[in-house]
Amino acid sequence: MTNTKGKRRGTRCMFFRPFRKHRVVPLTTYMQIYKKCDIVDIKGMGSIQNECPTNVTVAKLEESTMLPSMLLAL
Repeated sequence: MTNTKGKRRGTRCMFFRPFRKHRVVPLTTYMQIYKKCDIVDIKGMGSIQNECPTNVTVAKLEESTMLPSMLLAL
């Protein structure tokens, strides 16, 4: 049985990588520049298991917010 309830339910299909894309992440993912007060989507990446957000969330960058660029995508 799968986990149908809870905080991290449905993450098997949510964070999977496409077929034949299970390799090193391109550098363009890390080298994007985000300025202060940009609205970005925080997405988890299946090949990097640094931090796993519960679901896809929207955040606004501020001075005190320190988000790694690998979790940010537009």
